[in-house]
Amino acid sequence: MTSDAFKVTALLIFAIVWWIGYSKINAFNAKADRAIFFSMRPMDYWGEIIQPAAAIVYVAGAAILLAWPIAATWNSPRFWRLIKMIATGTAVGFLIFLLWPLNIRRPEFDGHLFGESLMQAVFAVDDAANCFPSFHCFFAVLGALVIQQNVTSKIWLAIAWLIACGVLISTITTGQHYLVDVLGGSILAFLCVRLFE
Repeated sequence: MTSDAFKVTALLIFAIVWWIGYSKINAFNAKADRAIFFSMRPMDYWGEIIQPAAAIVYVAGAAILLAWPIAATWNSPRFWRLIKMIATGTAVGFLIFLLWPLNIRRPEFDGHLFGESLMQAVFAVDDAANCFPSFHCFFAVLGALVIQQNVTSKIWLAIAWLIACGVLISTITTGQHYLVDVLGGSILAFLCVRLFE
Protein backbone atom coordinates (compact mmCIF):
# COMPACT_ATOMS: atom_id res chain seq x y z
CA MET A 1 0.00 0.00 0.00
CA THR A 2 1.39 3.40 -0.97
CA SER A 3 1.96 6.08 1.62
CA ASP A 4 -0.95 8.14 0.26
CA ALA A 5 -3.29 5.16 0.24
CA PHE A 6 -2.25 4.30 3.80
CA LYS A 7 -2.93 7.86 4.97
CA VAL A 8 -6.33 7.96 3.27
CA THR A 9 -7.26 4.60 4.84
CA ALA A 10 -6.05 5.72 8.26
CA LEU A 11 -8.04 8.97 8.00
CA LEU A 12 -11.21 7.17 6.96
CA ILE A 13 -10.95 4.67 9.81
CA PHE A 14 -10.16 7.45 12.29
CA ALA A 15 -13.10 9.56 11.08
CA ILE A 16 -15.54 6.63 11.32
CA VAL A 17 -14.35 5.65 14.81
CA TRP A 18 -14.43 9.33 15.89
CA TRP A 19 -18.01 9.83 14.68
CA ILE A 20 -19.27 6.59 16.22
CA GLY A 21 -17.69 7.48 19.57
CA TYR A 22 -18.95 11.05 19.48
CA SER A 23 -22.48 10.01 18.51
CA LYS A 24 -22.74 7.29 21.18
CA ILE A 25 -21.54 9.63 23.94
CA ASN A 26 -23.80 12.41 22.64
CA ALA A 27 -26.90 10.20 22.72
CA PHE A 28 -25.95 8.88 26.17
CA ASN A 29 -25.36 12.36 27.58
CA ALA A 30 -28.61 13.73 26.12
CA LYS A 31 -30.69 11.38 28.31
CA ALA A 32 -32.82 13.21 30.86
CA ASP A 33 -31.17 11.50 33.81
CA ARG A 34 -27.69 12.62 32.69
CA ALA A 35 -28.18 15.96 30.98
CA ILE A 36 -26.85 19.04 32.78
CA PHE A 37 -27.94 22.52 31.68
CA PHE A 38 -26.84 26.02 32.62
CA SER A 39 -29.75 28.18 33.69
CA MET A 40 -28.86 30.89 31.18
CA ARG A 41 -27.66 30.58 27.59
CA PRO A 42 -25.99 33.32 25.52
CA MET A 43 -29.25 33.64 23.59
CA ASP A 44 -31.07 34.39 26.86
CA TYR A 45 -28.84 37.41 27.36
CA TRP A 46 -28.58 38.51 23.74
CA GLY A 47 -31.47 36.93 21.88
CA GLU A 48 -30.92 39.22 18.91
CA ILE A 49 -27.52 37.62 18.12
CA ILE A 50 -29.07 34.26 17.30
CA GLN A 51 -29.51 34.00 13.57
CA PRO A 52 -29.19 31.15 11.08
CA ALA A 53 -26.85 32.87 8.59
CA ALA A 54 -23.91 31.97 10.84
CA ALA A 55 -24.65 28.30 10.14
CA ILE A 56 -22.66 28.56 6.91
CA VAL A 57 -19.54 29.63 8.83
CA TYR A 58 -20.30 27.13 11.60
CA VAL A 59 -20.36 24.16 9.20
CA ALA A 60 -18.06 25.23 6.35
CA GLY A 61 -15.47 27.02 8.50
CA ALA A 62 -14.87 24.01 10.72
CA ALA A 63 -14.65 21.73 7.67
CA ILE A 64 -12.10 24.02 6.00
CA LEU A 65 -9.95 24.22 9.12
CA LEU A 66 -9.98 20.45 9.40
CA ALA A 67 -9.16 19.74 5.74
CA TRP A 68 -6.64 22.55 5.18
CA PRO A 69 -4.11 21.43 7.85
CA ILE A 70 -4.37 17.85 6.59
CA ALA A 71 -3.54 19.04 3.07
CA ALA A 72 -0.77 21.35 4.33
CA THR A 73 0.98 18.56 6.24
CA TRP A 74 0.19 15.67 3.91
CA ASN A 75 3.69 15.21 2.50
CA SER A 76 5.62 15.83 5.71
CA PRO A 77 6.15 14.10 9.07
CA ARG A 78 3.93 16.82 10.53
CA PHE A 79 0.92 14.91 9.18
CA TRP A 80 1.23 12.22 11.84
CA ARG A 81 1.85 14.87 14.48
CA LEU A 82 -1.44 16.49 13.46
CA ILE A 83 -3.21 13.14 13.80
CA LYS A 84 -1.69 12.75 17.29
CA MET A 85 -2.97 16.22 18.23
CA ILE A 86 -6.48 15.38 17.04
CA ALA A 87 -6.43 11.97 18.75
CA THR A 88 -5.24 13.48 22.04
CA GLY A 89 -7.84 16.27 21.91
CA THR A 90 -10.49 13.68 21.11
CA ALA A 91 -9.54 11.45 24.05
CA VAL A 92 -9.55 14.39 26.47
CA GLY A 93 -12.78 15.82 25.05
CA PHE A 94 -14.63 12.50 25.15
CA LEU A 95 -13.53 11.92 28.75
CA ILE A 96 -14.80 15.37 29.77
CA PHE A 97 -18.10 14.69 27.99
CA LEU A 98 -18.56 11.53 30.06
CA LEU A 99 -17.64 13.25 33.33
CA TRP A 100 -19.65 16.43 32.70
CA PRO A 101 -22.61 15.82 30.32
CA LEU A 102 -23.35 19.48 29.55
CA ASN A 103 -26.33 20.05 27.23
CA ILE A 104 -27.89 23.19 25.76
CA ARG A 105 -31.46 23.96 24.75
CA ARG A 106 -31.18 24.99 21.13
CA PRO A 107 -33.15 27.69 19.34
CA GLU A 108 -35.95 26.70 17.03
CA PHE A 109 -35.28 27.28 13.34
CA ASP A 110 -38.27 26.79 11.06
CA GLY A 111 -36.26 25.94 7.93
CA HIS A 112 -37.41 28.76 5.62
CA LEU A 113 -33.88 30.07 5.08
CA PHE A 114 -30.78 28.19 3.89
CA GLY A 115 -29.02 28.67 7.21
CA GLU A 116 -32.05 27.35 9.10
CA SER A 117 -32.18 24.25 6.90
CA LEU A 118 -28.47 23.76 7.48
CA MET A 119 -28.88 23.96 11.25
CA GLN A 120 -31.82 21.55 11.10
CA ALA A 121 -29.53 19.10 9.28
CA VAL A 122 -26.97 19.53 12.08
CA PHE A 123 -29.67 18.94 14.72
CA ALA A 124 -30.78 15.77 12.90
CA VAL A 125 -27.40 14.07 13.40
CA ASP A 126 -26.14 15.80 16.55
CA ASP A 127 -27.93 15.66 19.90
CA ALA A 128 -27.78 18.76 22.10
CA ALA A 129 -25.15 17.29 24.44
CA ASN A 130 -21.33 17.15 24.25
CA CYS A 131 -21.13 20.90 24.71
CA PHE A 132 -17.92 21.31 26.72
CA PRO A 133 -15.41 21.48 25.15
CA SER A 134 -16.71 22.54 21.75
CA PHE A 135 -15.13 20.39 19.07
CA HIS A 136 -15.99 23.01 16.45
CA CYS A 137 -13.79 25.43 18.40
CA PHE A 138 -11.14 22.78 18.98
CA PHE A 139 -10.83 21.99 15.27
CA ALA A 140 -10.98 25.66 14.26
CA VAL A 141 -8.21 26.81 16.62
CA LEU A 142 -6.12 23.68 16.09
CA GLY A 143 -6.42 24.15 12.33
CA ALA A 144 -5.36 27.81 12.48
CA LEU A 145 -2.41 26.96 14.73
CA VAL A 146 -1.23 24.19 12.40
CA ILE A 147 -1.62 26.48 9.37
CA GLN A 148 0.40 29.08 11.26
CA GLN A 149 3.23 26.53 11.54
CA ASN A 150 3.06 25.51 7.88
CA VAL A 151 2.61 28.68 5.81
CA THR A 152 4.83 31.68 5.27
CA SER A 153 2.23 33.91 3.65
CA LYS A 154 0.73 36.44 6.05
CA ILE A 155 -2.37 36.61 3.86
CA TRP A 156 -3.07 32.87 4.19
CA LEU A 157 -2.36 33.03 7.90
CA ALA A 158 -4.80 35.93 8.29
CA ILE A 159 -7.43 34.00 6.34
CA ALA A 160 -6.98 30.94 8.58
CA TRP A 161 -7.42 32.98 11.76
CA LEU A 162 -10.34 34.93 10.27
CA ILE A 163 -12.13 31.64 9.56
CA ALA A 164 -11.26 30.34 13.03
CA CYS A 165 -12.65 33.47 14.71
CA GLY A 166 -15.77 33.16 12.57
CA VAL A 167 -16.28 29.58 13.75
CA LEU A 168 -15.79 30.57 17.42
CA ILE A 169 -18.39 33.33 17.08
CA SER A 170 -20.81 31.13 15.10
CA THR A 171 -20.93 28.50 17.84
CA ILE A 172 -22.66 31.15 19.93
CA THR A 173 -24.72 32.89 17.24
CA THR A 174 -26.24 29.61 16.04
CA GLY A 175 -27.25 28.82 19.63
CA GLN A 176 -25.11 25.69 19.75
CA HIS A 177 -22.84 26.46 22.69
CA TYR A 178 -22.21 28.37 25.88
CA LEU A 179 -19.29 30.79 26.09
CA VAL A 180 -17.36 28.39 28.34
CA ASP A 181 -17.52 25.73 25.60
CA VAL A 182 -15.73 28.07 23.20
CA LEU A 183 -13.03 28.71 25.77
CA GLY A 184 -12.68 24.99 26.56
CA GLY A 185 -12.31 23.94 22.93
CA SER A 186 -9.80 26.70 22.23
CA ILE A 187 -7.64 25.92 25.27
CA LEU A 188 -7.68 22.21 24.42
CA ALA A 189 -6.39 23.01 20.92
CA PHE A 190 -3.54 25.16 22.28
CA LEU A 191 -2.57 22.44 24.75
CA CYS A 192 -2.52 19.71 22.08
CA VAL A 193 -0.33 21.82 19.79
CA ARG A 194 2.01 22.65 22.65
CA LEU A 195 2.22 18.98 23.66
CA PHE A 196 3.42 17.90 20.23
CA GLU A 197 5.67 20.86 19.34
